[in-house]
Amino acid sequence: MRLATLLTRSLAQELPIGMAAIPLNPGIIHTDMLSISFGEEAANYPYYVTFGKQ
Repeated sequence: MRLATLLTRSLAQELPIGMAAIPLNPGIIHTDMLSISFGEEAANYPYYVTFGKQ
């Protein structure tokens, strides 16, 4: 079983009744940290400010 699935299930057990834990995998998003790690290549990924508007 994938780690993300295990973490989501563990989180779900801690939440109040009626609240759900939904895992999301947005992929790589251009952030300041990505720029530090990837350098100029970070420009190939969507910028975090505009990502949520898609």
